[in-house]
Amino acid sequence: MSESSNIKKYYYIIVFFQLFITEITGTTFVLYLLYKGLNLFHVNIVVTVFFATILIMEIPTGIIADLYGRRISVSLGFLCFSISGIIFLKSNSFSGFIVAEILAAIGATLQSGALEAWVVDNLKFFNKENIKLELLFSRAGMIRYFAGFFCGLLGAYLANFKYELPWIVSIILCLLITFFTLAIMKEPYFKKKSVNFKNTLSSMKIIIKDSINYGMMNKPILIFFIIEILISFSNSAGNTFQQPRLVSLSGHGIWIFGWIKGIYSIFLMSGSWLIGYLSKKHKDHYQLIFYSCFMTGFWLILSGVFNSFASVLTVFLIYEIGRGMYNPAKQTFLNYRIPSDKRATILSFQSAVSQMGMILGLFITGIISSNFIDLSSNQLPIRISWILCGIIAIIAAPISIIIKNIETKKVIKNIYCVE
Repeated sequence: MSESSNIKKYYYIIVFFQLFITEITGTTFVLYLLYKGLNLFHVNIVVTVFFATILIMEIPTGIIADLYGRRISVSLGFLCFSISGIIFLKSNSFSGFIVAEILAAIGATLQSGALEAWVVDNLKFFNKENIKLELLFSRAGMIRYFAGFFCGLLGAYLANFKYELPWIVSIILCLLITFFTLAIMKEPYFKKKSVNFKNTLSSMKIIIKDSINYGMMNKPILIFFIIEILISFSNSAGNTFQQPRLVSLSGHGIWIFGWIKGIYSIFLMSGSWLIGYLSKKHKDHYQLIFYSCFMTGFWLILSGVFNSFASVLTVFLIYEIGRGMYNPAKQTFLNYRIPSDKRATILSFQSAVSQMGMILGLFITGIISSNFIDLSSNQLPIRISWILCGIIAIIAAPISIIIKNIETKKVIKNIYCVE
């Protein structure tokens, strides 16, 4: 087996467990916090802290990947997840959950951008031919949602016996995958830097300045940040409120959400597959972004309009197809436009910018849903939140056309300049 094949295999394995360890608990996360004594408003605050921490820490942790290597950054991320899981398991206080979310967010920022940068740069190092990033990220997306199918069923099944069991499994897997990443993630092209506190701060300032300047001077990337903010806003209520909404409408116990999570993971996976299929027919990255944004918004609106279990579940599953399309479309768009030497940092910068939309969405939908106390509460606040978030996603769709027009004009200008 070639080195490139091994790199892809290791990348897909890490991607699988990356989602598995978070989603086995995420399947019943909101219900778990309600079980621990929080209400839905407090749950939103806990989740908001997670994304606020990501916003603050995204650039510094991205710089760790560029200065010390992607391997160290990804491994530290898994270690943070394991410590966070232990706190979630043992704590019964709101402040304890806040600390746990901060650690989980740091773990997420240590990995965001770093894993993608590792696989892309390694493939470029060992394989001098052109890499089909569409297929790489499309398959990675399918693997993530394939993992989501199993952990959805397993997480709900375990929680049905005892809410703490999914967290125990997650912690054990986190520790195992930490050692795995330390063992297999090689960076032959990476030159370790001799650094101390002073020159580390200096390097951080330079990288931050370069990354911000790159984003500010590159209009397509800058405008794409607006799409990220809007889609993150849209995802806030859809992700947070799906558990209480669907479990309550079903009239069954939490076990039902395991099947729901497993089924919609398949729809998420089909969305990733669809991007790979469409990319073969349409080389236009802008169309892929447009389709995913529109699909996400339109079907989320209908998920808020309808109010029976069968109808809401049906349209929500189609909404998940759009959500599954967006990530590989985004990854393809950005990675074709970012230089290798700044890849991890700029991807982290983009992720940090997107958190602003998530924080804003959680704050607004948290206010709207402040009267939702338990599963017997009126679902009108959740319905309003979903409709609002769907509208925001649809607004994001035509912005991709603006980016296309800017890049087309730039190409035409360059042609005339050459002539």
